[in-house]
Amino acid sequence: MQTDTTITTVSGRVVKCRPVSDTLVTLALAQIEKEYRGRGEPIDAPTYTLTIMLPGGEAGTETHTHDETTLEAPGDEALTKSNKIAWAEHLSAKERLLAAQNAKREYLWFMAGLDFEMPADDSWAQEQAELYGIEVPNEPAARKLHYIKTVILVSLEDIIRALETITTLSYSGLVDPEAVRASIKSFRNNLQGAAAARNPAAQKPMESQPAVQ
Repeated sequence: MQTDTTITTVSGRVVKCRPVSDTLVTLALAQIEKEYRGRGEPIDAPTYTLTIMLPGGEAGTETHTHDETTLEAPGDEALTKSNKIAWAEHLSAKERLLAAQNAKREYLWFMAGLDFEMPADDSWAQEQAELYGIEVPNEPAARKLHYIKTVILVSLEDIIRALETITTLSYSGLVDPEAVRASIKSFRNNLQGAAAARNPAAQKPMESQPAVQ
């Protein structure tokens, strides 16, 4: 069962959700971009300069942004190679920035969008350490996120339900709920694809079994 403000996980736990400030999320994502720029990451596309003739016969220049079609410099292999390296570094930086921002957005949605109390005892962490042989984080924020991802939102379906509810609450009156569901559906497909890639058993069909006589 799912209401406007709660979800019920596949394990039957009812979790209250609340809206997350879009302004704060936007500021947090902008801060990540600022940090990338501060490190000199090439998140802006590289540029190239053209010589043009100005009125009166004087030479001038124009600066343009590269795209995939402008990397070749006919007759200049060194420049072509340099352009392609710069473009590849730009694409890599953009991809890493997007991944960092997506991770931050998910972190904020879960940490600020789920309303629950951490357990008073550490039996859950001890069980994980003993059963899975893992080290549960001690830092409060990291421990809370770990608890969310390993105890509250155990399945992909739980994650989808939480994201849909939190997003709908956060953009209530501003975004059509159908648009939210469409976006979540796309996210679901990406999650399922990533999960299948991590699970070799999910990538190959089950062998047919002999019929029972």
